[in-house]
Amino acid sequence: MTDMSRRSFVKAAGAAALAAGTVSSVAVAEEAKEEAFEVAETRDYDLIVVGGGFSGCCAAMEASDTGKKIAVVEKKFALGGNADYTEGIFGLNSQMMADAGIVVEMDIPALVHNELTFTNWRTDGRVWYDVFNHSGEDIDWLADHNIHFDHVDDYLGVSAVPCYHWWEGESGRTMGENAYNFLSAQENVDVMLETEAFQIKMDGNAIAGVYAKDAEGKVLELNAPNVIMATGGFVDNRDLILKLTDTVVSQTLGRGYDGKGHEMMVAAGAKETPASSVNNLSVGTTEEHYFLAIDNITLASCYQSILTLNEDGERFVDENLFNEKFTVVWVNALRQQKATYTFFGQNLINEFQSGSGAFNTYGPGKAGSHLTELTAQLEEMAAKGTGEAFRGDTLEELATAAGMDPEVLTAQIERYNSYCETGVDLEFYCPAENLRPTGDGPYYLVRLGYSPYTTVGGVQVDRRNRVIGTDGEPVPGLFSCGVEGCSLFKETYNYGVSGGQGAYNVWSGRNAAKTALGVAW
Repeated sequence: MTDMSRRSFVKAAGAAALAAGTVSSVAVAEEAKEEAFEVAETRDYDLIVVGGGFSGCCAAMEASDTGKKIAVVEKKFALGGNADYTEGIFGLNSQMMADAGIVVEMDIPALVHNELTFTNWRTDGRVWYDVFNHSGEDIDWLADHNIHFDHVDDYLGVSAVPCYHWWEGESGRTMGENAYNFLSAQENVDVMLETEAFQIKMDGNAIAGVYAKDAEGKVLELNAPNVIMATGGFVDNRDLILKLTDTVVSQTLGRGYDGKGHEMMVAAGAKETPASSVNNLSVGTTEEHYFLAIDNITLASCYQSILTLNEDGERFVDENLFNEKFTVVWVNALRQQKATYTFFGQNLINEFQSGSGAFNTYGPGKAGSHLTELTAQLEEMAAKGTGEAFRGDTLEELATAAGMDPEVLTAQIERYNSYCETGVDLEFYCPAENLRPTGDGPYYLVRLGYSPYTTVGGVQVDRRNRVIGTDGEPVPGLFSCGVEGCSLFKETYNYGVSGGQGAYNVWSGRNAAKTALGVAW
């Protein structure tokens, strides 16, 4: 399997450009002179899985069951990837549910129709059926591979169906640990941690393997006729997010999902899937108010259904949309404005700090929790003078500080408070229970930023998780699964079925491996 004596020079930039069909062979030869690298070791496999996150682990475990020679190439020091941010996954009528006496009679066609309608039919309905119909079996399959769950419910009342399987310890970190234990015990699997793939090897227009660097910086030539890219997307690559969503993000997930796998596939001829969704909100900087940490000002500003204004001080949306469709559709609405601000008057601040507390739950920030540091954080952010927050003892002072027309802002607040008094929103039909009077000053405006927590879009894949090329045909030997090759969320990330992304990760990883190795379901 290994040729330790071989030394070869591979023209990195030129080979990638030639594969993409963007330059001539002469230009490749000239450009490659400065981009050569030395291969220290060559290994041969039947299948290479690039990325050892959720879907990559599932692809590798499925492939390992065939007895074929498999490599898992993971740049981090452990498997599991972003799964440790998850609490569980969806599964319909698993053995665990049967053992617990939970039987769900689900109208799958109606559920699929709802999901497709939510994403404006930009996703492949057949894939939804595949995921739903295999989801219970996938839960059982994970258990067979020593990956277990703690209990099943409706995700604390959020999910439309009581099929949410919680990880042991309510964290997917256990999934990565147990997957590593399983894979490392298989004689036909090489798990290469702290090894980063940097280029797909091509034989004409077909896949021939990957080039990777190990922890010591040695270049490995890993040959295989099939490569599964499970690289987790580009949620930490601001340039790719801007290119594919036309959105400038202020914070990213910060987990190392730099989009290099995406770029490798595009260089190998993959067709990109334009995305339109950025699915989360933030305030300030990552160092001060990381959007997933949920401090008081972040929870209050980003995840409560309260008065929201644009850069002119005008209201433009039904604030109850957050409650109805959660962050993703809410963010879609906010992105229609040049800038958006959450408005705080003393009535609302007092309610958050010492009254009923937060209205909505988001992650660790729970409804009913008292935001005792809110005023201090509002004052601190406004005092910075960076444009992230503004303060005024009166509405006129607030408008002046924010560069708004005082008459426009004052008239808007008066109009909104009249709706609160009558309980009837004459503009955007916000229900009476979410119309909350602004009260007295001092007043604050907090500017909202955009911060994705998962990639929406990526490269085009078909129902078999084959990567589709720019010519509309599958790239021979190239597959993608998980977030990067997600066929469920091409437009808007969806919450109708809690744990749906996780269910897709399992199914797509298994599906890609079966397709690559010619194994039927």
